[in-house]
Amino acid sequence: MTAYIEFEISEGAYEVSCPDAMCPAQGIITIAEITALASSSLVEKHHRYRLNREVELDRFRTWCPKAGCETICLVGAAEQQAGQAGTNQTGSAVCPDRIVPLSPSSSSMPSPCAVHCPTCREDFCSGCKKAVSFDFEFAGYGFL
Repeated sequence: MTAYIEFEISEGAYEVSCPDAMCPAQGIITIAEITALASSSLVEKHHRYRLNREVELDRFRTWCPKAGCETICLVGAAEQQAGQAGTNQTGSAVCPDRIVPLSPSSSSMPSPCAVHCPTCREDFCSGCKKAVSFDFEFAGYGFL
């Protein structure tokens, strides 16, 4: 069982299912069971895989793209900071790849918006992950 769990973790499994087809529980091996059976380094690796997957699936969280930062940032939180930095005429930052205003979305899927990392203080686009400048003038696009 230990070898099976270690293999599944090494392959990046989010959940490890019971390998016994005749198992009456027919379920997922719990984190506590994984912790008891796998080495501490593999358990840590599994926790990291799970966290990465959860952030990847959560449209309101994203990783800071700055190398070495490793902070989970809230998508949409930068709009609260807009008054502290320069913005375009619509009051939003500008995505460096899309040359379009970035704003919060009222729908369930947020549109690309400026994200502020509280750890390294980097401002970046939630869509393309490139740095966002709040005071850069985009000539001809009506910003600033």
